[in-house]
Amino acid sequence: MTTGWGLLPWGLGPYGLAAFALIEARAFNTNTVLVTLTAPAQTQAPFAAGDALNPLVWQITDTITGQVFTVLSVAAADSNNTSFLVHTLEHLGPFEDLHTISCPTLLSSLGNLLLPPTTLSFFGVEITPNANKNTTAATVDLENNNTYRIMSSGDYAEQAGGKVTRKLITRRLVTMPGGFFYLTQFGLGVAIKEPVTVASLVKLKAEIERQVLLEPEVQDVSARLTLSLNNTVLGFIRVRLLRGTDFEEIPIEVGSIKF
Repeated sequence: MTTGWGLLPWGLGPYGLAAFALIEARAFNTNTVLVTLTAPAQTQAPFAAGDALNPLVWQITDTITGQVFTVLSVAAADSNNTSFLVHTLEHLGPFEDLHTISCPTLLSSLGNLLLPPTTLSFFGVEITPNANKNTTAATVDLENNNTYRIMSSGDYAEQAGGKVTRKLITRRLVTMPGGFFYLTQFGLGVAIKEPVTVASLVKLKAEIERQVLLEPEVQDVSARLTLSLNNTVLGFIRVRLLRGTDFEEIPIEVGSIKF
């Protein structure tokens, strides 16, 4: 990648101009990729088109399994804005899996597009078995029943298992699609008491089950929709967690029938 005169045949680029290109990508930890560039990238705002801090600019894929990773956030790794830490929601694959990171719309600090190639390959990292969904560790959250509870040790009390999963499922179902711009698959947008049609109930049931199954701790899900005497649609969701346990059905008011 280098010559006796630096990067590329005439220094950093043709006629000594600073070319804007990818140098290296490597797994920094189980959920982070470190990317290095030849010149500073644009870092105006995480929602700006082509901005290095915009998660939508980066695409990461495990070429062995085909998994596409959700980019949560991006942070500059140096003061020159030539290195960036790209953080993912899911764990990267194991060290023997070849991954790719692509950023064809990335802009330099001068507004120039990235020079080809706009994709780099890198290997994953060794991850613990608990990082896999089949043996995932329980999600833990602070216990919160209108207020936080402090234990005798002085630490905040925690909760796990069904109680946490119940909160996560409810949040997922009532969040509008796109409510978290970096989670493209998150959110169903169930609006409480909003009219729904009879014809849409079958599709709604299937979408509820699809969304709930995306939760990391959920192994299986079954949803049913019922109509009350006042034409209110109620949804009941039963899930089986990866640890093989069920918990009681989660009720959620879906809306009122619109005839």
